[in-house]
Amino acid sequence: MSELVHDLGIPLRFTPWRTTSRYVHWFTREHGRIVTLIRGALRPKSFHLGQCDLFATSDLVFYRRAGDAIHLLRECRLLRPRPSLRTRWAAASAASAAAELLLRALPPSAPHPRLYDLTSRWLDALGDAPCPETALVWFELRVLDLEGLGPKLDRCAGCGRTHPLPSEAAFNPAAGGLLCGQCRAQRADQRGISIPLPRAILDALSAWRHAGHPTHLPAPLPPRLLHPLSDAVGAFLRFHLHTTLPGRDLMLEVLREASPDRFALRPPPLTMDSNGRVAKLADAQDLGSCGAIRGGSTPPSPTRPAVAGSPPAGCPPPPTNIPTETSP
Repeated sequence: MSELVHDLGIPLRFTPWRTTSRYVHWFTREHGRIVTLIRGALRPKSFHLGQCDLFATSDLVFYRRAGDAIHLLRECRLLRPRPSLRTRWAAASAASAAAELLLRALPPSAPHPRLYDLTSRWLDALGDAPCPETALVWFELRVLDLEGLGPKLDRCAGCGRTHPLPSEAAFNPAAGGLLCGQCRAQRADQRGISIPLPRAILDALSAWRHAGHPTHLPAPLPPRLLHPLSDAVGAFLRFHLHTTLPGRDLMLEVLREASPDRFALRPPPLTMDSNGRVAKLADAQDLGSCGAIRGGSTPPSPTRPAVAGSPPAGCPPPPTNIPTETSP
């Protein structure tokens, strides 16, 4: 027996079914995480075409079935499209990592209105966030707090004392937060790895946790401080949620490779032999920010004009003896 219900939802994942239909994994406000089937969703004249998109808020009406079965969607209307997530790939990557967290952390058909409201506000602000990695860590900390799993940062997680911690305390996911020197020595042979974090990272972690909105965060941390903080929160999530987060790891790897402080911003040049075939790929360690070989290229000439389609200044010109295929 099915029941017709109405709710607000955010699509977290699409899964194709047959040729023109697909499953939609929703995070709804009143029914939690559910899966609905949209029949004919990909047909050119479908009423549902363009009415539900990843990370957008939609108004949906569906036939609810008993238990955790797949529900059948009847109506869907787009409310908040969030177009900025379509134009900023870094923000869309952070939204994908957050969707993976929700899919793995939430049980099916368990309402969580506070977490839904948090997710909706965070997605609204994510498009304008200056640092998607910082916004993602803030969201993860808020999710842990709402689930009752937030790390202990104001006192030792082992002995519970609030004495001043040293300048470099140990963050232990298995213990549930920070450890003083005595508790860290006692837990050296137990399960869990202690991650040393300097005082600047601990202060930022505490400030982010108490910020009520992602736009209220302090100035972004430099990469040398942001990356260890993000890795520590990731280790905490994996231990307490008993799951892996491969999408988060891939997202952080891509963001850090594309960061301006990295030297490999462009694909490395190719070395051609006399027949126009690729001889070898230049080592990434020898590349400069413009893609030219360090130490082997001459400084760019300021008087040479830039021509459309030509290689950047200081980079070797493309070979002219590459054989081309001709039609018979």
